[in-house]
Amino acid sequence: VINKTSRLNSGYWLFFLLLQWSYGADDTESWASIGFETKLPYSLNLEFEQELRLKDQLATFKQTFSEVSLSYPVFDGFKIQVPFRYITYKDEIKQRLSFAGSYKYSFKPVSLKHRTKYQRTYEKGEIPEELIRNKFSIM
Repeated sequence: VINKTSRLNSGYWLFFLLLQWSYGADDTESWASIGFETKLPYSLNLEFEQELRLKDQLATFKQTFSEVSLSYPVFDGFKIQVPFRYITYKDEIKQRLSFAGSYKYSFKPVSLKHRTKYQRTYEKGEIPEELIRNKFSIM
């Protein structure tokens, strides 16, 4: 029974990997980042992330950004977050301020997470762009 289940799970993973390569354009991108987090008084967390993105088979600069974020755990599994992102593209600079709330539900060995984020992006000479984003993750 264990061997059959193991082969079945391996088959699913192989199917999803092959499915990924069967669709979409042939353009490899790279997203590399480093981040730091520290706890502050009153249960606040301060986070910093720096990311570099390359495109066109890793040959061309796409963007880089620095993000600083303040978060607070409201109750078990639910937290609010206020991130600020400074984004540099080849020929433009954008700034993004967001407000997000996320809920994470854990049951061994899987966790489910839902995040809703309101973001406002500023670009020189442009009207600010507002957007609401939702993200669902299985971890």
